[in-house]
This record gives sequence, structure tokens and C-alpha cells, in this order.
Amino acid sequence: LAMLNFDRSIKIITTLDFGDKKAFDKTEEEINYINRSLVDFVVQLSNRSGLNERDHVYLSTTFRSIRDLERIGDYAENILEYSEVLAEDGAGFSKKAIEEIANLQGKVGELYAFAMKAYEDEDLDALNKANEVEEEIDDITKVMEDNHITRLSEGICTAKVGAQYLSLTSNTERIADHLVNVAKSIRSLSNLQS
Repeated sequence: LAMLNFDRSIKIITTLDFGDKKAFDKTEEEINYINRSLVDFVVQLSNRSGLNERDHVYLSTTFRSIRDLERIGDYAENILEYSEVLAEDGAGFSKKAIEEIANLQGKVGELYAFAMKAYEDEDLDALNKANEVEEEIDDITKVMEDNHITRLSEGICTAKVGAQYLSLTSNTERIADHLVNVAKSIRSLSNLQS
């Protein structure tokens, strides 16, 4: 759900078409409800007797992963807010900026696939791939920032539009960090097996 809203927020900010905003808001409410419910459930499970060490470690990692996933939804909400600022100003991103955002979005989707494989299957190879893709995302966002400065100096972009662009790249980089956190959570479990 969090990634669905991330994709919606990218679509909205690059097209300034708010047709998906109602669905976005409904999904954000679901994310918040599920987050609260899962946290309550994990706390209840943690207090049960008869849990072994692996169960306790798993519940601890689950608690952190739930928070990481909920934060992805929050960053998607930020991106949606940036699109509202652009629309209010009657501004939007250049074609080149939109292409860069699409590339970044694709990399985040790739990272998500590796992170979920790592988490669900306790797959250390997928974790390594997730780390590699996350580093690529860091590099991509740095290039995007440099390209923005070039567009700004060439008069292709305004400072106000650029502020939303840079905020989007920063929030997307944080989304990548949270996805890697979810993937890394399997290290605690794999250390038990060693």
C-alpha cells in the first residue's frame, strides 16, 4: 500500500493530474490503520509466554519494519503535497526532470522487489542486491541535483519549482533507506542461525 501511494504521488507530481488523490487519501488512511493494528498485535504477541529467542527477534524486526513501511507512506504524502504547491503556482517540471523522476521511480521499484524478497525469504543475496540498488539510487539523486542546478542556471527551471524537485529527490532517497532497513532486518534472524 505504501509503494502504491508512492507510485501515485509520482504520477500526480509529474502530471499534476489529481484524479488519484481520493484513492491516495483512502490508502493513506488504510496504511495508518494497519500500522496501528499491527503494532498493537506485535506488542500482544511479544508479551506471550512460550516464545523462543527466534520469535522474540522476529517480532522485534517486525516492529521496526512496520514503522519503516509506514514512513514510506508518509514520504509519499510529502511528495503529494509538493505537487499541490506546484499546481497552486501553475508550475511543473521540465520534460527532462520528469524523465529523471521516472528513472528514479523505476530504481525504487527494483529496490522494493529485492527488499521484499530479502525480507520474505530471508534471502541474503537479495539483501546484497537491495544494498547495491540503494547505492545506485544515492548516485542517481546526486546526478538529479546536479542536473537541476544546471537547468536553474540555464533558466529552464525556477527556484520555486526546483525546491519541490529537490524535496522529491530527498524524500525518495529516504524511501529507499527505509526499504533497505526492511531488507536488513533479516540479518538479526540469520545471525541466530549461524
